[in-house]
Amino acid sequence: MASALARFIGFQLVWFACILGAAQDRPYFGPVAAALYAALHFALSRERSAEARILVLAALFGAAADSVLVGTGRIRLAGPALPPTLVPLWMIALWAGFATLLRSAFARLRGRPALAAILGAVAGPLSYAAGARLGAAEILAPAPASMAAIALEWGVAMPLLVALAFRVSRQSA
Repeated sequence: MASALARFIGFQLVWFACILGAAQDRPYFGPVAAALYAALHFALSRERSAEARILVLAALFGAAADSVLVGTGRIRLAGPALPPTLVPLWMIALWAGFATLLRSAFARLRGRPALAAILGAVAGPLSYAAGARLGAAEILAPAPASMAAIALEWGVAMPLLVALAFRVSRQSA
């Protein structure tokens, strides 16, 4: 339990580095913080190979899902992205940092996809709204439709990523 709490606190620090760095036109802060946190995460992990695959898969999934939100005009993210319909590196780093929680802080969601979906559909939009308030993103109009799209993204992402994390772990064993 202490490990899960420590990882959750570590991820919160990465979240703030990503969000505040992007908001203050320092988009490299987040990726650097995420890389340092990932190095610590790997150093403490017994299954480094599985954890690396989970981080990469979650980062790719998140980049694709958020790129759909950007491309469909639901959100705008601070910082450079090439092409503009893709997400900036700080957002990909945020997804990778989030992946460190899948087998620790969110382990109780394993085998509970409905609960994971509800948690994702509620917490995801709250996180994006907080990021928008801090200046790292903009929820585009119509805001209710954009928030619903974010809720849908996270309602799918959370159970999918939790299941994926434990499947990857099982394949590594």
